[in-house]
Amino acid sequence: MPLANLPTRARGIIIKMSVMVFDRRMFTPDQRPVITEKHAGPLLQILTWLFLSFAILSVATQSITRRATMRRFGASDIALFVALALTIGQMATVLCPAGQNIGNASSQLSPADVDGAFKALYSGDMLGIFSLAGVKGSILMALYVITPRAYHRVIIGTTGALIAVWAIAGAFAVAFQCPPPQRWNILNYICIDIRATRTFIIVLNIVTDVILIIIPSIIVVPTKMSWGKRLTILLGFWSRVGVIAASAVQLFYYRRLVFDETLLGNIWRAMIATEVVQVTSIITACIPFLKPFLMSLESGFLRADDMNRRHEGSSGSSRGRKPIKWTSSYIRIKNQQRSDRSTELNNLA
Repeated sequence: MPLANLPTRARGIIIKMSVMVFDRRMFTPDQRPVITEKHAGPLLQILTWLFLSFAILSVATQSITRRATMRRFGASDIALFVALALTIGQMATVLCPAGQNIGNASSQLSPADVDGAFKALYSGDMLGIFSLAGVKGSILMALYVITPRAYHRVIIGTTGALIAVWAIAGAFAVAFQCPPPQRWNILNYICIDIRATRTFIIVLNIVTDVILIIIPSIIVVPTKMSWGKRLTILLGFWSRVGVIAASAVQLFYYRRLVFDETLLGNIWRAMIATEVVQVTSIITACIPFLKPFLMSLESGFLRADDMNRRHEGSSGSSRGRKPIKWTSSYIRIKNQQRSDRSTELNNLA
């Protein structure tokens, strides 16, 4: 929406916020955040706000599109909302007063501040795992509705079970990574191998993302629609390659971490990579259901369904057998909406 079309009060608020962000003259030298190698907390805060806004806008755009085209929210949409709520919680652990010290050298902080920062990291790690699992579950639920094939749904169900096991195992490993009472104190030498635990979580995250790229390919490629429509649909799902790339960077930075007194000041790169994984996971889950991809999905599957029903009907009639029903749940929803609209028009006539 153009700025000129906004109400006067809303336009004024946006202009003031823009001035506060971009006009450095409003801050005195003492008020400006200092960002250095050992004081990267302010940088992490700025990027966290940016990533959070991207995630919220992506889900909002996808929800508006789905509401306009499907007229109702399904289980996949609810799972995505839950994942977004968990992502907000994860990033809130960085934005809270305790989390604002993440990225700052421990030598500049009091023992209470260091302890609070590790508590924020501890909470954020578990919320982040469940957020990623929720996003993956949302994609699988959407694919389950789209495909009519039983073996596709078996693959989707098996993948869902794998993701559930990964999420529970990863959260359990983080929750009990150190002995009580300070489960969050990963500098304790009695803790489990933190680097190996994070490696396990990230590698399994990459594996499940690869599977989430393969499943749509298995569903879409064999359909009887034009290759242009197939590629348009698949590009939406293949965008998840970006999450895999972000996860590889995240793994690189976690493998480089040294778990000593310098950890809190050096973990900011790994934290930024973690947040990039979170936000790209949400964005790429929304892309296949934006209007251009959704239009190709609708027209392509409806055409493929019509061709398959004709083929099955003719072969079934020639052999004296009942035609096989191919229609997916997605197509049944669209056909029901068209039928409802036709009924409304007839009633008005």
